[in-house]
Amino acid sequence: MSMGVNKHWKLYLDLGAGTDDVLMSIKGVEAKDYPHAVLVSSNRRFADWLDRWDYEELRLAGNTISGGKFKKVLVRKMEKGLKVVATSDAAKSFSDKFSRLKEWGIEVVSDLEEFDLWLDELKLYEKFELAAQNGLEVDNLVGVVVLAQDHGAAPEDVSDRRWRFDEFLSFCVGKKVADVRKVIAEVVDGNFRPTRAMSILRQLDAELAPGVEKSWYDTSLMACIGAAWPFDGRRIAVNFGNGHTIAVAFEDDVIVGIYEHHTKKVLAEDGKLFMGQFSRFISGELEFNEVFDTRGHGVCYADKYDMSGVEVILTGPNWRKAWEFLKSNWEDFGFGSVLLKVAVAFGSEFLTGIAGAMILERGDWDGDKVDVRQYHLS
Repeated sequence: MSMGVNKHWKLYLDLGAGTDDVLMSIKGVEAKDYPHAVLVSSNRRFADWLDRWDYEELRLAGNTISGGKFKKVLVRKMEKGLKVVATSDAAKSFSDKFSRLKEWGIEVVSDLEEFDLWLDELKLYEKFELAAQNGLEVDNLVGVVVLAQDHGAAPEDVSDRRWRFDEFLSFCVGKKVADVRKVIAEVVDGNFRPTRAMSILRQLDAELAPGVEKSWYDTSLMACIGAAWPFDGRRIAVNFGNGHTIAVAFEDDVIVGIYEHHTKKVLAEDGKLFMGQFSRFISGELEFNEVFDTRGHGVCYADKYDMSGVEVILTGPNWRKAWEFLKSNWEDFGFGSVLLKVAVAFGSEFLTGIAGAMILERGDWDGDKVDVRQYHLS
């Protein structure tokens, strides 16, 4: 669908473990007509490329990207004898802890004159080609908003899982949704040190024209904010992503609780781990170590936490898998009176994260119109 030339527009990118989700918000265009696409993630494409690499040495340069499947393939190849040399930024894609990189056998160097693979998960040229197909010109771009997961740069003796929760997510609890943008800005400049996010922002600075606004938001958190919109009463939004599952409790527009685990864990064994922990999260009884000791991130509550009469809203690429065990166990775990819904944004469960970021961005520019719809599950 051509949107016509001379339209001011903003580019939204959600860089996930399985997909890269793209949306272009356009001034003067209805939200239902915003062009959008769900692409195979850059991370999976890099992993597939590496799977076919058949040489004894690999030289990596470029930006800090997510580890994900790419990291798993790399470690498997190194166990079979592959030698890896990487620049500092590229090496941080696998760990911020250089002692761990050394232990794995990755040689970190300051620069490489020649390299085999340049790490770039934004691939802005691809997105600008999509924009051109919809009649949008780069000269009329007003902003780029990127969503990406980041664990932060934890000290050598601190778990990445704990660091992400203690130094970022816990700061959002007790805050109004509108204040989360300020929290994110503070953690980027503060102790959290989200190396992937900072790499993304540096790349945007280098590749975009002066005056184009650039923002980073956390993928999982934004998906829950998007799913819960508009914020009315007590709601818990649960995003079943490809990497992480996160539940965020809202009292109107205030975040009063966050619980985060790994999707592979919560979907295993017919969801028994999730059902047990989630029921205790609703009641406010779930403790941090219960989550952390099962390889999750953690849980945190505001001082006043009461989810009685709550409604639960599912979203994310794996919500259907979760629904399979939820619907057969819902009443057994005492959820019979809890209203269960699913949320989609711009017609897709993949785009609720972008909707969440748009909610935080929309005060700056009148081109952002949010389209989130919730449907009852039975």
